[in-house]
Amino acid sequence: MATPRQAIARMRSSIVSINDGDPTQPIGSGVIVRGTNDEDGIVATALHVVRGVAAEELQIGFPVPPSEQVRGGVTMLGAAVVESDEPNDLALLRMEHNEPLTHGVPHPSGGWYPATVAELETERPEDGDLVMISGFPLGYRYLVNSSGMIACSWGDQGIHPTLEELEAGSTAELPLDRYMVDINVNPGNSGGPCYRVADQRVLGICEAFQLMEVELADDGPRAAEHAVDDAYHAAFQKADITFVIPAKYVLALLETI
Repeated sequence: MATPRQAIARMRSSIVSINDGDPTQPIGSGVIVRGTNDEDGIVATALHVVRGVAAEELQIGFPVPPSEQVRGGVTMLGAAVVESDEPNDLALLRMEHNEPLTHGVPHPSGGWYPATVAELETERPEDGDLVMISGFPLGYRYLVNSSGMIACSWGDQGIHPTLEELEAGSTAELPLDRYMVDINVNPGNSGGPCYRVADQRVLGICEAFQLMEVELADDGPRAAEHAVDDAYHAAFQKADITFVIPAKYVLALLETI
């Protein structure tokens, strides 16, 4: 069984940033899901990440792992949206690359940087499976990794269309099929992979996080002894739950291109 450190090392070359013209400020994350000598490189991400990005500004970034010798190195490739799935918030991007993906991508300091295709898991995971989410939160230019577990593999009651989406004609009338994980994420993680630590198979695509209100009883007889200020009280009232789009929907979308 792999350790988190080993899992990150094996997945790193499959995970990319999504950018809108500025190589230093990722707007989201993605994962390579297709690419051989005969096929173009295809990246899966969340549709809401690329919605509204001008076609000429959409880019995929391959950041070089930071070291004492190299800091901030990144290879940028143009990209185009080739397919999308609105109800499941998925988009597939094709890289603008002159070489087969198996050759890698040009390294900023010369040579080639590996680019590998992630393996997608279509079977529903078990509650308690150890997983990781990797991506580029808050515009951070280096890969950020977080670990946790599958909190519920049947998270279909978590996300429903908003009133605005229904008024706009959303077809998602039923609760959406999602996994729930207990990993804290931030804007920019969207589109990145959620993968099992043990075998690095991608279970799905990180979609969103939801802040849930937690009722705190602070009016008991000994409340004064445990009083906290408003800032701490606000922090205690929020718990992060991340929703993951199952990988089977990525595979279904790949079959259309």
